[in-house]
Amino acid sequence: MITKPEVELESAFKLNDHGCWLLLRIVASVVLLCAGLVSPACSQSIAPPEDWPFGYHGFNLLMQESGVDLIDLETWSETPAAERCLISLQATELKLSRKITLAGAPVFMGCSSSRATRFRISGRLSDVASSGESDFYVTRDCPIVQPASGHPIFAGVERLICNRPGYIPESLVNSRFVGYEVVRYPPVVPLGRRHAFAVVSPQTKFACVADDLLFTNQMLFKGDNLLFAKNVIGWLTEDFKRKKVLFVVDSQVQSPVDPSDLAFDPNSQLPVPTREEVLDALQQLPIDKMAEFGNSVAANAEDESLLNDLAHKVTDSLRPKEVMRILLLAAFATCCLFGLVAYFWQKKLLRKTASTIASKRQRYASNRVASVAQSERQAAASMLLNAFCLDVADRRLSDWSAFPQGLRLDNEEESNRITHEMADAFRELKTKPKSHWNKKRLLELEVLTIQWREYFKDPS
Repeated sequence: MITKPEVELESAFKLNDHGCWLLLRIVASVVLLCAGLVSPACSQSIAPPEDWPFGYHGFNLLMQESGVDLIDLETWSETPAAERCLISLQATELKLSRKITLAGAPVFMGCSSSRATRFRISGRLSDVASSGESDFYVTRDCPIVQPASGHPIFAGVERLICNRPGYIPESLVNSRFVGYEVVRYPPVVPLGRRHAFAVVSPQTKFACVADDLLFTNQMLFKGDNLLFAKNVIGWLTEDFKRKKVLFVVDSQVQSPVDPSDLAFDPNSQLPVPTREEVLDALQQLPIDKMAEFGNSVAANAEDESLLNDLAHKVTDSLRPKEVMRILLLAAFATCCLFGLVAYFWQKKLLRKTASTIASKRQRYASNRVASVAQSERQAAASMLLNAFCLDVADRRLSDWSAFPQGLRLDNEEESNRITHEMADAFRELKTKPKSHWNKKRLLELEVLTIQWREYFKDPS
């Protein structure tokens, strides 16, 4: 049983190449975590963008945002045990060249295939065949862990998405972690064995998981990994009572990350998402966001003269003879098109006789006369209603937003009928086309206005 874990730190810093990265989520994770942070006083060299997917910059910033201080070895030795804790990731490379006795300080370790002296994590889970791949595997290398545990680091965690993790053999769990709480993967073959994913101490502050990549930039925002990272920080610091954290990655003590050192450089050789990933992301956009995306792409292409640059690039790559051939072909095609249009237009003109042209002119004149008559009848209807409004209320029809609102009528039954007639006449004037006003409707409106005037003179 582990009582006082001992670790040693080397100065070698390594970044392992792992798969399953998505550039858009990586950049988004770093940017979101950088937002609202004040740049710490202690800075480090600019992180190469190509290393972002495999680094722990986001987890580093998350700890800083939580209010804890990342310390070095000298500060560790000077800090009381009640105020410090240790997070060690990629613990596979820890060796005993310099021992640090933790003396009861909380420890969290993330390992994939550890060679640490106190325990051993053997092999990779991705080397073990799954018995139900579609049930708990995102991809072949990314198993899903659904921890059924009441330990604080798993509070609210339903799905942890791993990345090529290791596993803790049952023999090691039974011999070295007796009395520890064990969280296991779903059953995997051979023999349907349940390999251990994590061990946590119910009494001493010690926990170990068989995947150090849960907290990398590429995995932090997958599943409930971010919530798990927050739980680990809260549990280790005892709800942030312990303010000093020694953060070790691959035997190298990590200093605070300066958000300004993680600025996105569009000119750098960044890994880009695949065409399938981009298309999948676009298909999931809502319609308004898709339209906004299309407009932004078009505006960006226009602002940066991408189409002009493409045209210049194409023409510059052509030899003078090829340019002349293209121009000659374009001129010949234009002449042919003009000839065809002129030919068919001439045939159309020849088919027309004097009577056809005269008939067409007559129809045009008749339609013009009818249109003028309709416009005059529409204007006459407007004048009838306007004159009625001036006589009754001394207001123009244009002063009413909804005629005949505001007119007082006494007789209930008769007033309702007249109100509906006036409202219908006003609606027809505003909404119907001018062709609606024929002689019959205009005469009907004139009769109605006369009846309305008589009613207002003698409402009884």
